[in-house]
Amino acid sequence: MTSKREYRIHASGPDLAQMIVLETGDFSIGRQAGCSLTLQSAEVSREHALISVSETGWQISDLGSRNRTKLDGVWLTPRVAHALANGSLIQIGPYSLRCEEVTTPSAGEIPAAPDLPPAPEPSTRLPAPQPSGPPELTPPAEPPQAVPPVAFDDGELPSLPSALSFTGQRLLGYLPGIYHTEFMAGFLAIFEATLAPIEWTVDNFDLFLDPRTAPRTFLPWLSRWYAFALVSMWSEAQCRALLKEAHQIFARCGTRWALRRMLEIYTGRTPEITDQGEGLEPFTFVVKLPVRPREVNEAMVAALIDDLKPAYTSYRVIYEV
Repeated sequence: MTSKREYRIHASGPDLAQMIVLETGDFSIGRQAGCSLTLQSAEVSREHALISVSETGWQISDLGSRNRTKLDGVWLTPRVAHALANGSLIQIGPYSLRCEEVTTPSAGEIPAAPDLPPAPEPSTRLPAPQPSGPPELTPPAEPPQAVPPVAFDDGELPSLPSALSFTGQRLLGYLPGIYHTEFMAGFLAIFEATLAPIEWTVDNFDLFLDPRTAPRTFLPWLSRWYAFALVSMWSEAQCRALLKEAHQIFARCGTRWALRRMLEIYTGRTPEITDQGEGLEPFTFVVKLPVRPREVNEAMVAALIDDLKPAYTSYRVIYEV
């Protein structure tokens, strides 16, 4: 009977706690959709790392990611396969991937019983006499020595972000082996520390264009695409919600749906818009807002309606409690 070896990954991190069983083949890890394991973090590249599983074992390769990959606390050389073992720890940005190898019996296989020590043979001899006198006392174990605290002087170097190191590795891989020295690794670390933020910005610029991940200070720049100036009285959540749906709202400018959705984002309540009924003059509509006037900025409400209503219409706003 043969046993089957199963490879598992225990992934943990922000909003992630998952156990994954790997099949034979390639298992991709990255930020973009389509990866076998998608990790939503700015510290994860679109295609960050690749785990390959075969009949003889498994291994991981860093795909030249900007923030790199750690295996058991050591930075991986880009595009070089490194073997994985039971208990190996992979670190990608804020995520940890614990490797586990499990041997399971094949179908129909009965696990072998563990070997038991042989039973002692019966003996008719009496135990040897013990010497007279008080029993010998075992001296107590020495108490563990306390580890003295590490003293830090004023000249200690500050800690670096997780993506950087005082010893360069990525640029060193482009040089012949004769240059792989400690001095050269430290020298190239200066350039890696300088280029890493620039390369990260270029590689992850898509995050700036997504209202869900763009920095707060970048939101006014995005709003200029729609000729809409975000004002300080709007909260960050309101700005992000508007920019997420702006392409639909402004494409349907002049419709009841666009006006209702804009007011709903600003006020947090769903308004009622009526353009037909007794007492309504032609080309006139009524906006009923289920909020108190002091809960919103009336001038802002009027400005939003003026921007999205048909140019030839007039309106009245009724605030309800």
